[in-house]
Amino acid sequence: MSDMHEKKHHSADLLSLDFREMSGQVWRKKSLVFAGGMVAAILALAYLFLSKPVYYAEALVAEKSVQAPSSALGDLVASQLGGNRTELGRVSQLLQTYDLNAEMLRKHKLVPRIFAHEKVMPNHRKATEKFIKNNVRIMFNKNSRLLTVGVVTHDSLLSRDIVRYQIAEVEEWIRKTAIEDGEKSVAYLEDELRATQDPVMQETIRRLIAAQIEKKLVLGASPFTVLETPRVPLHRFGTPRRQVVTLAFITGAFFTVLAIIAYGKYRAYKSSLA
Repeated sequence: MSDMHEKKHHSADLLSLDFREMSGQVWRKKSLVFAGGMVAAILALAYLFLSKPVYYAEALVAEKSVQAPSSALGDLVASQLGGNRTELGRVSQLLQTYDLNAEMLRKHKLVPRIFAHEKVMPNHRKATEKFIKNNVRIMFNKNSRLLTVGVVTHDSLLSRDIVRYQIAEVEEWIRKTAIEDGEKSVAYLEDELRATQDPVMQETIRRLIAAQIEKKLVLGASPFTVLETPRVPLHRFGTPRRQVVTLAFITGAFFTVLAIIAYGKYRAYKSSLA
């Protein structure tokens, strides 16, 4: 037992001695540690100044409740629209689809403006795919039922304009789809109305036709409400410069300490072999 106790104390003494030795090495090289941190901070600062600024603009969108003139008709319209509101989850998916973004980029001739910093201009297909992957920021909060439509580009005005274009494009798509679906439904119901002789069924079909017309009127006005319109961003998007530089200094100093310790271990190992 005494031998084991002595071995434990001996191991603890060696660890303590080793730690003191490493601390002494680092302390003697503190100027080198500081220099390593400063080099990393200077490189980070140079990168921040040389890199192109990125700006983020966003809009906040909420579901629009449907107001119908009568409770019976309102219930029919609500059932047609899905719970008396436009489904923002579906809108968030539409905003990230290829077809909608490709049409928006083509309509407003945005590809040369978005990818002006690139040496080789991508074709429209690749530009749309890169835009969806790198520039579009869509966030839907299921609890608050709010949708954030955001865009990141190297131009503050362009970021704001693209958010506006996206909202207008998805509004137009939903409006057009709702009207087309409504017209098809009305045409089908009118055929059914002419084919039936049952007064009760005729009344039910007339109410359904009225509901489809109401649906077209409601969605034709605006399918959702924009609570916060996009504004021109005044500051860069991303981590503040001071935080980036501070983190770079700490990282540079840390790796310099590791290098000093590793070099000290290497020298000790070479000395033991000699």
